[in-house]
Amino acid sequence: MTDEKPAGGRRGWWTALAVGLVLMAGWALWPGTAEPPPAAARAEPVEPGAAPGPATVREARVKAGADSAPGEGTTEAEDFIAELRQRFGPWLHLGHARIKLIEQIIGYLKSRYPDDWEQRIEAFIAGAFPDLAEQLLANFRGLTGYNDFLAANRGALQAMSAAERREALWAARREAFGEQADEIWAAEIRNAKLQESLAGLGDAGHLRVTEKLEAFVEAIHEVYGEDAQSLLAQRRTELMNRFLDVDAVQGDLRAMAADERRAALRELRSGIGMDGEALQRWDALDEMRDAAWSRGQQYMAERGQLQAAGAGDGELAALRQKYFGEQAELIAAEEAGGFYRYDGERRIGRE
Repeated sequence: MTDEKPAGGRRGWWTALAVGLVLMAGWALWPGTAEPPPAAARAEPVEPGAAPGPATVREARVKAGADSAPGEGTTEAEDFIAELRQRFGPWLHLGHARIKLIEQIIGYLKSRYPDDWEQRIEAFIAGAFPDLAEQLLANFRGLTGYNDFLAANRGALQAMSAAERREALWAARREAFGEQADEIWAAEIRNAKLQESLAGLGDAGHLRVTEKLEAFVEAIHEVYGEDAQSLLAQRRTELMNRFLDVDAVQGDLRAMAADERRAALRELRSGIGMDGEALQRWDALDEMRDAAWSRGQQYMAERGQLQAAGAGDGELAALRQKYFGEQAELIAAEEAGGFYRYDGERRIGRE
Protein backbone atom coordinates (compact mmCIF):
# COMPACT_ATOMS: atom_id res chain seq x y z
CA MET A 1 0.00 0.00 0.00
CA THR A 2 2.46 2.62 -1.18
CA ASP A 3 -0.23 5.30 -1.13
CA GLU A 4 -0.56 4.86 2.62
CA LYS A 5 3.15 5.05 3.50
CA PRO A 6 3.83 7.80 6.03
CA ALA A 7 5.70 10.78 4.69
CA GLY A 8 8.91 12.24 6.11
CA GLY A 9 9.41 15.09 8.55
CA ARG A 10 9.50 18.83 8.15
CA ARG A 11 12.23 18.73 5.50
CA GLY A 12 10.02 16.37 3.54
CA TRP A 13 7.26 18.95 3.82
CA TRP A 14 9.49 21.66 2.36
CA THR A 15 10.34 19.35 -0.54
CA ALA A 16 6.67 18.61 -1.09
CA LEU A 17 5.89 22.33 -0.96
CA ALA A 18 8.49 23.06 -3.62
CA VAL A 19 7.04 20.36 -5.85
CA GLY A 20 3.55 21.68 -5.17
CA LEU A 21 4.54 25.16 -6.28
CA VAL A 22 5.90 23.77 -9.53
CA LEU A 23 2.66 21.90 -10.12
CA MET A 24 0.60 24.97 -9.29
CA ALA A 25 2.62 26.96 -11.80
CA GLY A 26 1.81 24.41 -14.48
CA TRP A 27 -1.96 24.20 -13.97
CA ALA A 28 -2.56 27.25 -16.10
CA LEU A 29 -1.11 25.55 -19.15
CA TRP A 30 -2.57 22.08 -19.27
CA PRO A 31 -5.23 20.02 -17.58
CA GLY A 32 -3.98 17.47 -15.07
CA THR A 33 -4.21 13.74 -15.70
CA ALA A 34 -3.72 12.50 -12.16
CA GLU A 35 -7.36 11.54 -11.72
CA PRO A 36 -8.42 7.95 -12.28
CA PRO A 37 -9.96 7.29 -15.71
CA PRO A 38 -13.74 6.97 -15.98
CA ALA A 39 -15.29 3.62 -15.15
CA ALA A 40 -15.61 2.65 -18.82
CA ALA A 41 -11.87 2.90 -19.32
CA ARG A 42 -10.60 1.88 -15.91
CA ALA A 43 -9.72 -1.68 -16.91
CA GLU A 44 -7.06 -0.46 -19.33
CA PRO A 45 -3.51 -0.74 -17.93
CA VAL A 46 -1.99 2.38 -19.50
CA GLU A 47 -3.17 5.91 -18.76
CA PRO A 48 -3.15 8.75 -21.28
CA GLY A 49 -0.23 11.11 -21.35
CA ALA A 50 2.50 8.49 -20.93
CA ALA A 51 5.26 8.97 -23.47
CA PRO A 52 6.07 6.14 -25.90
CA GLY A 53 9.11 4.22 -24.74
CA PRO A 54 12.42 4.47 -26.58
CA ALA A 55 12.44 0.73 -27.16
CA THR A 56 9.56 0.96 -29.63
CA VAL A 57 10.11 4.40 -31.16
CA ARG A 58 13.44 3.75 -32.81
CA GLU A 59 15.97 6.48 -33.42
CA ALA A 60 16.67 5.56 -37.03
CA ARG A 61 16.40 8.53 -39.37
CA VAL A 62 13.45 7.50 -41.51
CA LYS A 63 10.51 9.37 -42.97
CA ALA A 64 7.17 8.98 -41.22
CA GLY A 65 5.26 6.23 -42.98
CA ALA A 66 7.79 5.82 -45.77
CA ASP A 67 11.23 4.34 -45.16
CA SER A 68 11.74 1.21 -43.09
CA ALA A 69 14.26 1.03 -40.32
CA PRO A 70 17.08 -1.39 -41.07
CA GLY A 71 16.12 -4.98 -40.38
CA GLU A 72 12.51 -4.18 -39.51
CA GLY A 73 9.30 -5.00 -41.32
CA THR A 74 7.47 -1.88 -40.18
CA THR A 75 8.40 1.76 -40.30
CA GLU A 76 9.23 3.91 -37.32
CA ALA A 77 6.08 5.94 -37.92
CA GLU A 78 3.95 2.79 -37.97
CA ASP A 79 5.42 1.67 -34.67
CA PHE A 80 4.80 5.11 -33.20
CA ILE A 81 1.19 5.13 -34.40
CA ALA A 82 0.65 1.67 -32.93
CA GLU A 83 1.96 2.98 -29.60
CA LEU A 84 -0.41 5.94 -29.75
CA ARG A 85 -3.41 3.77 -30.52
CA GLN A 86 -2.61 1.40 -27.67
CA ARG A 87 -2.03 4.14 -25.11
CA PHE A 88 -4.70 6.65 -26.09
CA GLY A 89 -7.31 4.66 -27.98
CA PRO A 90 -9.54 3.78 -24.99
CA TRP A 91 -9.61 7.41 -23.80
CA LEU A 92 -10.04 9.46 -26.95
CA HIS A 93 -13.61 10.24 -25.98
CA LEU A 94 -12.02 12.43 -23.27
CA GLY A 95 -10.89 15.93 -24.19
CA HIS A 96 -7.73 15.91 -22.06
CA ALA A 97 -6.64 12.59 -23.63
CA ARG A 98 -6.99 14.06 -27.14
CA ILE A 99 -4.86 17.04 -26.13
CA LYS A 100 -2.17 14.75 -24.70
CA LEU A 101 -2.26 12.70 -27.90
CA ILE A 102 -1.78 15.80 -30.02
CA GLU A 103 1.13 16.89 -27.84
CA GLN A 104 2.78 13.53 -28.42
CA ILE A 105 2.32 13.83 -32.18
CA ILE A 106 3.67 17.38 -32.22
CA GLY A 107 6.73 16.31 -30.25
CA TYR A 108 7.34 13.39 -32.60
CA LEU A 109 7.06 15.47 -35.76
CA LYS A 110 9.05 18.40 -34.37
CA SER A 111 11.96 16.12 -33.50
CA ARG A 112 12.12 14.80 -37.05
CA TYR A 113 10.89 17.71 -39.17
CA PRO A 114 11.66 20.90 -37.23
CA ASP A 115 11.26 23.11 -40.30
CA ASP A 116 7.95 21.87 -41.68
CA TRP A 117 6.27 19.73 -39.02
CA GLU A 118 3.08 21.81 -39.16
CA GLN A 119 2.63 20.97 -42.84
CA ARG A 120 2.79 17.26 -41.99
CA ILE A 121 0.48 17.05 -38.99
CA GLU A 122 -2.82 16.98 -40.89
CA ALA A 123 -1.76 14.02 -43.03
CA PHE A 124 -0.27 12.25 -40.03
CA ILE A 125 -3.46 12.56 -37.96
CA ALA A 126 -5.67 11.59 -40.90
CA GLY A 127 -3.59 8.45 -41.48
CA ALA A 128 -3.25 7.47 -37.84
CA PHE A 129 -6.79 8.25 -36.60
CA PRO A 130 -9.05 8.58 -39.66
CA ASP A 131 -12.29 8.27 -37.69
CA LEU A 132 -11.33 11.12 -35.37
CA ALA A 133 -9.25 13.20 -37.76
CA GLU A 134 -11.67 16.13 -37.98
CA GLN A 135 -12.07 16.39 -34.21
CA LEU A 136 -8.33 16.00 -33.54
CA LEU A 137 -7.44 18.65 -36.08
CA ALA A 138 -9.94 21.03 -34.49
CA ASN A 139 -8.30 20.31 -31.13
CA PHE A 140 -4.89 20.95 -32.68
CA ARG A 141 -6.00 24.34 -33.96
CA GLY A 142 -7.46 25.18 -30.55
CA LEU A 143 -4.25 24.09 -28.88
CA THR A 144 -2.20 26.27 -31.21
CA GLY A 145 -4.40 29.27 -30.51
CA TYR A 146 -4.26 28.75 -26.76
CA ASN A 147 -0.47 28.37 -26.85
CA ASP A 148 -0.22 31.60 -28.83
CA PHE A 149 -2.37 33.37 -26.23
CA LEU A 150 -0.18 32.12 -23.36
CA ALA A 151 3.02 33.15 -25.12
CA ALA A 152 1.71 36.61 -25.98
CA ASN A 153 0.25 37.29 -22.53
CA ARG A 154 2.60 35.53 -20.13
CA GLY A 155 3.78 38.73 -18.45
CA ALA A 156 0.28 40.16 -18.15
CA LEU A 157 -1.03 36.89 -16.68
CA GLN A 158 1.70 36.79 -14.06
CA ALA A 159 0.86 40.34 -12.99
CA MET A 160 -2.83 39.52 -12.43
CA SER A 161 -4.45 38.42 -9.21
CA ALA A 162 -5.35 34.75 -8.97
CA ALA A 163 -9.02 35.48 -9.68
CA GLU A 164 -8.23 37.73 -12.67
CA ARG A 165 -5.82 35.16 -14.08
CA ARG A 166 -8.40 32.39 -13.73
CA GLU A 167 -10.99 34.49 -15.55
CA ALA A 168 -8.58 35.37 -18.36
CA LEU A 169 -7.44 31.78 -18.81
CA TRP A 170 -10.96 30.43 -18.92
CA ALA A 171 -11.95 33.05 -21.48
CA ALA A 172 -8.99 32.00 -23.64
CA ARG A 173 -9.74 28.32 -23.20
CA ARG A 174 -13.36 28.70 -24.23
CA GLU A 175 -12.37 30.80 -27.20
CA ALA A 176 -9.88 28.14 -28.28
CA PHE A 177 -11.90 25.00 -27.51
CA GLY A 178 -15.52 26.10 -27.15
CA GLU A 179 -17.68 23.85 -24.99
CA GLN A 180 -14.90 21.25 -24.91
CA ALA A 181 -12.86 23.48 -22.59
CA ASP A 182 -14.80 22.29 -19.54
CA GLU A 183 -14.14 18.68 -20.55
CA ILE A 184 -10.45 19.25 -21.26
CA TRP A 185 -9.91 20.99 -17.91
CA ALA A 186 -12.34 18.78 -15.99
CA ALA A 187 -9.61 17.83 -13.51
CA GLU A 188 -9.03 21.48 -12.63
CA ILE A 189 -12.76 22.11 -12.23
CA ARG A 190 -13.11 19.14 -9.91
CA ASN A 191 -10.06 20.16 -7.92
CA ALA A 192 -11.45 23.69 -7.48
CA LYS A 193 -14.76 22.30 -6.20
CA LEU A 194 -12.93 20.07 -3.76
CA GLN A 195 -10.87 23.02 -2.55
CA GLU A 196 -14.09 24.98 -2.01
CA SER A 197 -15.39 22.18 0.19
CA LEU A 198 -12.19 22.29 2.24
CA ALA A 199 -12.38 26.06 2.59
CA GLY A 200 -15.95 25.69 3.80
CA LEU A 201 -14.78 23.62 6.77
CA GLY A 202 -13.58 26.85 8.35
CA ASP A 203 -17.22 27.85 8.80
CA ALA A 204 -18.15 24.50 10.32
CA GLY A 205 -16.93 25.19 13.84
CA HIS A 206 -19.88 23.29 15.30
CA LEU A 207 -18.63 20.02 13.80
CA ARG A 208 -16.18 17.68 15.49
CA VAL A 209 -13.00 17.07 13.51
CA THR A 210 -14.18 13.58 12.50
CA GLU A 211 -17.46 15.08 11.29
CA LYS A 212 -15.49 17.54 9.19
CA LEU A 213 -13.76 14.61 7.53
CA GLU A 214 -17.13 13.01 6.84
CA ALA A 215 -18.21 16.25 5.14
CA PHE A 216 -15.02 16.25 3.06
CA VAL A 217 -15.46 12.61 1.98
CA GLU A 218 -19.09 13.37 1.09
CA ALA A 219 -17.86 16.26 -1.08
CA ILE A 220 -15.42 13.90 -2.83
CA HIS A 221 -18.33 11.59 -3.71
CA GLU A 222 -20.42 14.53 -4.93
CA VAL A 223 -17.62 15.92 -7.11
CA TYR A 224 -16.26 12.64 -8.51
CA GLY A 225 -19.37 10.50 -8.59
CA GLU A 226 -18.67 6.89 -9.57
CA ASP A 227 -14.94 7.62 -9.67
CA ALA A 228 -14.83 8.67 -6.00
CA GLN A 229 -13.94 5.24 -4.65
CA SER A 230 -11.13 4.84 -7.18
CA LEU A 231 -9.79 8.28 -6.26
CA LEU A 232 -9.91 7.50 -2.55
CA ALA A 233 -8.17 4.17 -3.08
CA GLN A 234 -5.35 5.71 -5.13
CA ARG A 235 -4.82 9.02 -3.33
CA ARG A 236 -5.79 8.54 0.31
CA THR A 237 -2.60 10.06 1.71
CA GLU A 238 -2.77 13.10 -0.56
CA LEU A 239 -6.42 13.72 0.30
CA MET A 240 -5.72 13.21 4.01
CA ASN A 241 -2.90 15.74 3.84
CA ARG A 242 -5.13 18.28 2.12
CA PHE A 243 -7.71 17.83 4.86
CA LEU A 244 -5.10 18.18 7.60
CA ASP A 245 -3.77 21.39 6.04
CA VAL A 246 -7.10 23.15 6.71
CA ASP A 247 -6.64 25.74 9.47
CA ALA A 248 -9.88 24.75 11.18
CA VAL A 249 -8.76 21.12 11.34
CA GLN A 250 -5.38 22.12 12.72
CA GLY A 251 -7.12 24.23 15.35
CA ASP A 252 -9.20 21.26 16.46
CA LEU A 253 -6.16 19.00 16.73
CA ARG A 254 -4.00 21.54 18.57
CA ALA A 255 -6.70 21.94 21.20
CA MET A 256 -6.47 18.24 22.11
CA ALA A 257 -4.23 16.52 24.62
CA ALA A 258 -1.56 14.31 23.05
CA ASP A 259 -3.38 10.97 23.60
CA GLU A 260 -6.69 12.40 22.42
CA ARG A 261 -5.01 13.85 19.33
CA ARG A 262 -3.36 10.55 18.39
CA ALA A 263 -6.71 8.77 18.72
CA ALA A 264 -8.36 11.43 16.55
CA LEU A 265 -5.67 11.11 13.86
CA ARG A 266 -6.13 7.36 13.79
CA GLU A 267 -9.91 7.78 13.46
CA LEU A 268 -9.46 10.29 10.65
CA ARG A 269 -7.11 8.04 8.69
CA SER A 270 -9.42 5.10 9.20
CA GLY A 271 -12.31 7.26 8.04
CA ILE A 272 -10.62 7.93 4.71
CA GLY A 273 -10.08 4.21 4.19
CA MET A 274 -6.58 3.36 5.41
CA ASP A 275 -6.18 -0.26 6.53
CA GLY A 276 -4.90 -1.62 9.83
CA GLU A 277 -1.27 -1.98 8.75
CA ALA A 278 -1.18 1.57 7.46
CA LEU A 279 -2.75 2.86 10.65
CA GLN A 280 -0.06 1.13 12.72
CA ARG A 281 2.68 2.74 10.64
CA TRP A 282 1.09 6.16 11.07
CA ASP A 283 0.67 5.56 14.83
CA ALA A 284 4.39 4.85 15.11
CA LEU A 285 5.27 7.93 13.05
CA ASP A 286 2.96 10.14 15.12
CA GLU A 287 4.72 8.96 18.28
CA MET A 288 8.13 9.70 16.75
CA ARG A 289 6.97 13.13 15.60
CA ASP A 290 5.57 13.99 19.03
CA ALA A 291 8.89 13.07 20.63
CA ALA A 292 10.87 15.01 18.01
CA TRP A 293 8.75 18.14 18.49
CA SER A 294 8.99 17.93 22.26
CA ARG A 295 12.76 17.69 21.97
CA GLY A 296 12.85 20.43 19.35
CA GLN A 297 10.85 22.86 21.46
CA GLN A 298 13.12 22.24 24.43
CA TYR A 299 16.07 22.96 22.14
CA MET A 300 14.53 26.20 20.88
CA ALA A 301 13.86 27.36 24.46
CA GLU A 302 17.46 26.67 25.54
CA ARG A 303 18.79 28.19 22.34
CA GLY A 304 16.92 31.39 23.04
CA GLN A 305 18.32 31.52 26.56
CA LEU A 306 21.89 31.00 25.33
CA GLN A 307 21.55 33.68 22.68
CA ALA A 308 20.12 36.12 25.24
CA ALA A 309 23.16 35.43 27.40
CA GLY A 310 25.50 36.18 24.49
CA ALA A 311 26.59 32.58 23.85
CA GLY A 312 29.01 31.93 20.99
CA ASP A 313 28.90 29.51 18.08
CA GLY A 314 30.63 26.78 20.06
CA GLU A 315 27.98 26.73 22.76
CA LEU A 316 25.20 26.67 20.19
CA ALA A 317 26.93 23.81 18.38
CA ALA A 318 27.17 21.87 21.64
CA LEU A 319 23.47 22.46 22.27
CA ARG A 320 22.57 21.15 18.82
CA GLN A 321 24.72 18.08 19.44
CA LYS A 322 23.00 17.50 22.79
CA TYR A 323 19.53 17.48 21.27
CA PHE A 324 20.05 16.18 17.74
CA GLY A 325 23.19 14.04 17.72
CA GLU A 326 23.92 12.91 14.16
CA GLN A 327 21.45 15.47 12.80
CA ALA A 328 23.20 18.39 14.47
CA GLU A 329 25.08 19.40 11.31
CA LEU A 330 21.88 19.29 9.28
CA ILE A 331 20.11 21.49 11.83
CA ALA A 332 23.06 23.92 11.74
CA ALA A 333 22.89 24.11 7.94
CA GLU A 334 19.15 24.79 8.08
CA GLU A 335 19.62 27.54 10.64
CA ALA A 336 22.40 29.10 8.56
CA GLY A 337 19.83 29.36 5.77
CA GLY A 338 17.27 30.97 8.09
CA PHE A 339 15.09 27.88 8.58
CA TYR A 340 14.20 26.69 12.09
CA ARG A 341 12.23 23.49 11.80
CA TYR A 342 10.85 23.62 15.36
CA ASP A 343 9.96 27.30 15.36
CA GLY A 344 6.35 28.39 15.05
CA GLU A 345 3.24 26.22 15.10
CA ARG A 346 3.46 22.56 14.23
CA ARG A 347 1.18 21.14 11.57
CA ILE A 348 -0.37 18.20 13.39
CA GLY A 349 -0.42 14.98 11.40
CA ARG A 350 1.97 16.44 8.82
CA GLU A 351 5.15 16.91 10.84
